[in-house]
Amino acid sequence: RPSAKLVFTKPLGQESDTVKALYARHARHHVDFEYTVQTSDRDDDGAGIAANAVELNGGRILAASDSATAVRIAHGAVAGDTTRKVDGRPRIVRMEFFKHTDSAPEGSVYMFGDKLWVAAYYDQPVVKLEWSNPSVEIAIGADTVRTIFAKIREEGLALRMYNTIDRGERDLDGASVPPGVVSLDAGVWLRAASDSTTDARLDHPGVPTDTTRKVDGDLTPTPWVGSVRVISSPPDGDTYRLGDTVEVGVGVHFYRGGVKVTGVPELELRVGATTRKVPMTWYGPWSALGFQYTVQAGDLDTDGVSVPKNALSLPAGAKIQTYADTTIAAALEHPAMPANSKAKVDGTSGSGDTTTNNIPATDRSPGDGDESKSDGVRPRKYPHFLIR
Repeated sequence: RPSAKLVFTKPLGQESDTVKALYARHARHHVDFEYTVQTSDRDDDGAGIAANAVELNGGRILAASDSATAVRIAHGAVAGDTTRKVDGRPRIVRMEFFKHTDSAPEGSVYMFGDKLWVAAYYDQPVVKLEWSNPSVEIAIGADTVRTIFAKIREEGLALRMYNTIDRGERDLDGASVPPGVVSLDAGVWLRAASDSTTDARLDHPGVPTDTTRKVDGDLTPTPWVGSVRVISSPPDGDTYRLGDTVEVGVGVHFYRGGVKVTGVPELELRVGATTRKVPMTWYGPWSALGFQYTVQAGDLDTDGVSVPKNALSLPAGAKIQTYADTTIAAALEHPAMPANSKAKVDGTSGSGDTTTNNIPATDRSPGDGDESKSDGVRPRKYPHFLIR
């Protein structure tokens, strides 16, 4: 294949590189050569072409009108031009905010303790020193804060970083990222994964303000009751009978982490015309609280059990708080759970089956890794799911 020599002038006074552009195609009056830029290639002055750079490499370029006549391939040099700058280093092609599991819920304001996540996307995979911490600036109102590095994801293409919202940080127009440079700790590097000697470019585009990223660090996120429903099934059809256990699950929603329960919260359960105070018997993953009521003689509810509005209460010593900050208590307000036709009650007779679908209270075991519970109420050790 015929080829042509290209000249890259290296920065900082180093010797120039000469590479070969290979034959690609030809038309009536020209022959095209192409070269794929490599990671280590760089020329801030622009690529040039050396004089007499065309090499035939055993091939021929002939006149179209006379296949016996070879064309002349001698030519002058083409100087470098800044319209042809070359830089094969990894570069950031996109910078954006994104939602993470500990971000504010969609459409919400980022409050105190929330994490504001941003990602820098490279056009080729990069690697870093294990202990180095790249970061970028985030503009929040009139202030500028530096992110904390989290990880490199998406097969080396994305740097993920975050800022934890602090008191006093406020921006009702939405946080933004000004154009700038990724900051690296002194003496560390971020390099191309394919060439560990070539540093990645650190300049990056900005991200404009957006009202979906409002920030108010003077607000404190609060857990709230998001669901109340029957999570057990009667052993006999749609009716719980004498001795059966009705189990109600309460989901305490908190997208910024779990909640910590101490003491024994109570839930009002309506069984026909009677309202029962039911103590919490367990709580588990994703902040689900369980309340179990055993059907008593004389209980009757032909419509199905229900839970009145704002029926969750905290007797003396009981608390539902965030793990991160135990001064933040959950909001207990919640809508009513209407009568459940699949949870009718008839305590005038037993089910005839002493085995129910509820695990006896004596089988409740301490959960793994968290033994700081009071009043004998422990998280379940076995799987239990509350589907919302």
